[in-house]
Amino acid sequence: MDILCRMAVAGETGLDRIACGVGGKAFLQFITPMLSELLESQDWKSRHAALMAISVIGEGCHSQMESLLPRIVPSIVPFLEDSHPRVRYAACNAMGQMATDFNPTFQTKYHEMIMPKLLLVLDDNDNPRVQAHAAAALVNFSEECPSYVMELYLQQILSKLQLLIKNKTSQVNSSQSICNQVRLFIIIICS
Repeated sequence: MDILCRMAVAGETGLDRIACGVGGKAFLQFITPMLSELLESQDWKSRHAALMAISVIGEGCHSQMESLLPRIVPSIVPFLEDSHPRVRYAACNAMGQMATDFNPTFQTKYHEMIMPKLLLVLDDNDNPRVQAHAAAALVNFSEECPSYVMELYLQQILSKLQLLIKNKTSQVNSSQSICNQVRLFIIIICS
């Protein structure tokens, strides 16, 4: 792991600890204006940082963020179609983490907004890491998702995952992560 990656992980861990330690009410008042500014930046690194920050503060700011989901989710969904693959990756990360942190409310209230865009990310053949992270977000979304919601998307998800496995088996480096996510998804659906 290179130094920049270790620094990013340390920063994310620090944000998580501060959010948990200080509490959501105080922390959100402090960080929300910065996140808004970063999300509006033309610099992909700023958008990426904001989305990763949103991913890690959900636990410490749970009750405050849950009431803000009607504003947060629509502001993050467009980043699933961002021009930069690392921003799309971070948006998938945010969606997956929020699906875990705010289940089943996240799934029942926002599936119509999230699932079509998340499924489109599975078509990002030029960026296998982004595809794998979209599959991972689907796994997180599915874990506590009510069956009536999953039934709406199951056929489309399975078709896309089948196509991914078919296309990626010839690409050894990218296929392992995607195939692992597909396996996890199938296990969750079957259980």
